[in-house]
Amino acid sequence: MKKNMKRLLIIPLTGLLLFAFSGPLLAIPGTVWESGRVTKSTWVETHRHIEVNGVKYTFMPQEIKMERFYKDAAGQWHQRDVSFRDIRIGDKVWMRIQGHRIYEMRLDGY
Repeated sequence: MKKNMKRLLIIPLTGLLLFAFSGPLLAIPGTVWESGRVTKSTWVETHRHIEVNGVKYTFMPQEIKMERFYKDAAGQWHQRDVSFRDIRIGDKVWMRIQGHRIYEMRLDGY
């Protein structure tokens, strides 16, 4: 009887431990910041795309945050919102990405 009780406790406990420690292995990786230069301006297929450092990225369909950062004559940093048409070839960008999907973009300003 005691042997069966131990089995009944060990099997679910083992399963619970395996499940608990496999979580990080199965989790979707988070977003990261990546920098580069625009090599092809935005274009639209089904979604908006851009090419940075020769790699094609897709803007996520929801509204993404896009800002240009610039320094004034006094050395103070400012930011302003930009649109897709403000992005030019050669612009230096910082992108918050997951794989080849863009969630946020920052441009170095003038």
